[in-house]
Amino acid sequence: QAIYCFEPVDRTRHALMENVKRTLDPATPLRAAGTIVRVQDYGLGRETGTITFDVRPHAPACSGAEGLAASAMNRDAQVARIVDKMRDPENDDMWAKGKPRMASAVRALVPTFMLKAGVGLWVDYYNKVEKEEVKLDTIANFMQREHLDHVDLLKVDVEGAEEDVLMGMADGLDLESQGGIAELKERWSRVGAIVMELHDVDGRLHRVRHLLESVGGFRVDLEQEEVFKGGDAQGVDVWNVLATRED
Repeated sequence: QAIYCFEPVDRTRHALMENVKRTLDPATPLRAAGTIVRVQDYGLGRETGTITFDVRPHAPACSGAEGLAASAMNRDAQVARIVDKMRDPENDDMWAKGKPRMASAVRALVPTFMLKAGVGLWVDYYNKVEKEEVKLDTIANFMQREHLDHVDLLKVDVEGAEEDVLMGMADGLDLESQGGIAELKERWSRVGAIVMELHDVDGRLHRVRHLLESVGGFRVDLEQEEVFKGGDAQGVDVWNVLATRED
């Protein structure tokens, strides 16, 4: 059995490879079970090629395709949203990390203008972006090249490019023809389940759900973590999507 990881950003991929080494060496249950982990130096997308990535050095997990990982709000609106959340005790776990006394002290002692200034510095630090050219391939090409007849689980966490990754399964197909749709359904039948974090922008959740249910043949369940209810720090609704087979 094999686990395939896709990471196109150099510095993040090097960290991933170190994590893989720690997971498998010395001998662990995963290694004892014969698990192989293969790290690919490209990402998955709608088509093969090269794109520009917005790499966030201070928040590498939030890096993504240029524009997709950018804030949906302007800076002032983002700062105001975070401050509003900090003023609500129900959000203490999100930012105070289990320190309710500290959260209460901040609300009682720190004036709003000072809190906005501090949050603004954090937002500038968090949102710093560096550009990097990265390689992409499609999931259809990858499965064909690796001779994969079945994928047990596809995990997708790509900061807004979820639809592009899924549409890569249609690479090379004419979706205007019945034959193309039939081939796409056959390709999706070789995937057992999907776990995905999805950023719902411009109706993306509706389109992805329709694709997975009507073409992929999956049952789709949605879950939203407490921290994302009402939108993330940028005001985007973030959902966990679980697609499984009825059988």
